[in-house]
Amino acid sequence: MTLWGHACCKEVLRLLHEVLAILKQVFAVTDFDLKQRIGDAIMAINGVPVGGTGTFQIGLVPPNGVPLQSGPTVSADDSNVTLGPVGSDLSFTAAVAAGDTGTSFNITVMGVNGIGTSISHVFNIPILAPPPVQVTDFSLNQTS
Repeated sequence: MTLWGHACCKEVLRLLHEVLAILKQVFAVTDFDLKQRIGDAIMAINGVPVGGTGTFQIGLVPPNGVPLQSGPTVSADDSNVTLGPVGSDLSFTAAVAAGDTGTSFNITVMGVNGIGTSISHVFNIPILAPPPVQVTDFSLNQTS
């Protein structure tokens, strides 16, 4: 192999690395999106009732961006809210304690994108009134 051929190969590899670095920046995940799952439906955030659990799914912005280096992870600003781990499908649960008196809580989604930049987004989740108590049985009173 001639010196020219060797230097040429090194230059091609250097240029390819530069192109890959540019593509990573162009297609890097820059933000998060959050939707609520109710059954099989994924929709806008509706909220979680007091004493109940909601399931949420994290979306990446852009959706086909370079994979994250780490994360996403989630945290809540309300000690009466317990978050489950983020699954491989980027979903997690949020359980609101029965005694929570707040009207909402914040979930922060955090991660490090493909170019090493830390990204995070705060989402406000309404706390809904508990569902009405449903009739489960009958009683019978004698009136005369």
